[in-house]
Amino acid sequence: MGPGHLVIDEAVNVQIGSNHVLAVNEPDICCSDPEPETEVQKEGNEMDDADDQNLFDGEKFKLDLTGNCFVERRGTGIVLRQFEPRSNVLKEASFSLRRWKELEWTMPRINEAVEEAKKGKDVRATWHLGGNLIVTVDKRFPTVDIRHFDKLRGSDEPRPTRKGVAMRYRQFDRFKSVVELMPHLIPELEKTVPCYMRDDHQNQLGFLQCPECNPNDCVNW
Repeated sequence: MGPGHLVIDEAVNVQIGSNHVLAVNEPDICCSDPEPETEVQKEGNEMDDADDQNLFDGEKFKLDLTGNCFVERRGTGIVLRQFEPRSNVLKEASFSLRRWKELEWTMPRINEAVEEAKKGKDVRATWHLGGNLIVTVDKRFPTVDIRHFDKLRGSDEPRPTRKGVAMRYRQFDRFKSVVELMPHLIPELEKTVPCYMRDDHQNQLGFLQCPECNPNDCVNW
């Protein structure tokens, strides 16, 4: 096997070669070099966690979740994107590696909530991934919503912004495979820990002063 190739066990079913082809358990989840970004796609390019800078510089990828929804690597982070042809709008949610790690650890609870919602049970759950990036599962909507929130002036609580993606359950099923695959594509994720596990978060003050864990009130500490 030549340089630049990666083969992982059949459960993950990955092969990356010179043509950057990838499959994740299903043959129509594919990976290839993304096309050059348009100006619209470049919006929101700045990652939120400076500690993740210069952690990796390897293969690019673009993983299709169907329905014009995909996951790709951008800069030092990961982006979930969805294009809406009717309105010609590209929506996205961006992750630093630390926020993606938090997502990875939270996935079992998110999946449990989705399964409960599918059964018609009363589900309304949210998870904070850091820096006001929030995952929502609500039985009223057949989606997993990953969205950036913002605390507007005069508001007591952060409000959802337009920056985010609502994945339908079929897309979320594929997204779960992508989350399992990601440490193989980005080995640095293996040594990345969620913010609250850092040494400077071993006391309450560390949490309160952190812009990731306490983004709406950290300046007051």
